[in-house]
Amino acid sequence: MPVTFLYSLCLLCTQQGCSIKLHLVRVEKRFSVKKINFIFILVVFSLVFMSCSQKEDIQRTVSVSGSGAVQVVPDQAVLELSVVTWNASVSKASEENALLMSQVQSALESKGVTKDSYSTSNYSIRRDMSYVDGRSVPGDYVASNVLNVVLSDITKVGEIIDVAISAGANELSSLSFTVSDSSPYMEEARRLAVEQARSKADVLAETAGAKLGRVMQITEQSYAQPLYKSNFSVMADATAATPVQAGKQDITVSVNVLYELQ
Repeated sequence: MPVTFLYSLCLLCTQQGCSIKLHLVRVEKRFSVKKINFIFILVVFSLVFMSCSQKEDIQRTVSVSGSGAVQVVPDQAVLELSVVTWNASVSKASEENALLMSQVQSALESKGVTKDSYSTSNYSIRRDMSYVDGRSVPGDYVASNVLNVVLSDITKVGEIIDVAISAGANELSSLSFTVSDSSPYMEEARRLAVEQARSKADVLAETAGAKLGRVMQITEQSYAQPLYKSNFSVMADATAATPVQAGKQDITVSVNVLYELQ
């Protein structure tokens, strides 16, 4: 009757940082015990050698980040002008609002603003509520119409605001300056970001006694922050010319680069 031999062995290769466990090996007794032991040892050491070789083949890498920024002068302005009306009658509040907004649009067109340069971004009607002696008391109806205006000539921003106010606009919800085409500035910011990342990686690799290899991975984050102006200073005095300066806008790109080390 065949005899079954049970071997259990745990080998640890500490110098290479690899561990191999071998459990429960069954071998039918067709050879002598010495031959079985010899074969068993050869198999175990073969596994150890293969595992340690794979450990040595792991790639060394270095990960760095870089950022690039380009300052540009905006060539486009975006305004949100609002007409807000109050009345005890909801229909009258709506009618008054429509009349004033029509006047505002006509005034804008008289200054060269084309119809495809403005659009309604929001329209709402609500009723004011107040609390008296713990009770809610309904008030007037409030109609609000918000007009989004895009200007390609930013030198006319102050003039357009004044014209809109004179025609009936009573709120400037927001005013921002942007770049109509940011593509060339984005490309320049990308180059600056990658160059900075490469410079960092060179220093790290040289300090560690290694050389940079190929680029393994690149990820990017980009943004162009619009310039916003406060509506409080712009709307402070409707009888005077409104001074507005665009300033400069930052276009920024950040990258994360993974390099191979040689």
